[in-house]
Amino acid sequence: MTKLLAWLFRVTNGWKTVIGVILAQIPWFSDKPLLVGAIEKVVANPKDAQAWGELIVQLLIIVGVVHRVAKNVTGK
Repeated sequence: MTKLLAWLFRVTNGWKTVIGVILAQIPWFSDKPLLVGAIEKVVANPKDAQAWGELIVQLLIIVGVVHRVAKNVTGK
């Protein structure tokens, strides 16, 4: 079991965050994907500051993941 976990961490090196965020956005793995939920809250009540804050946080996470993917693909 330890060898399997070590292999899994070695294979997914640099991609664990990307995989985690992608899985959090898939409706099959969670009731409401985080980004979709944040967008729906803003659309339902555009004057809600907390909804806007949640949307901004989700967008920053997505930007960070895209940056991680770019770094992993280009190697820089």
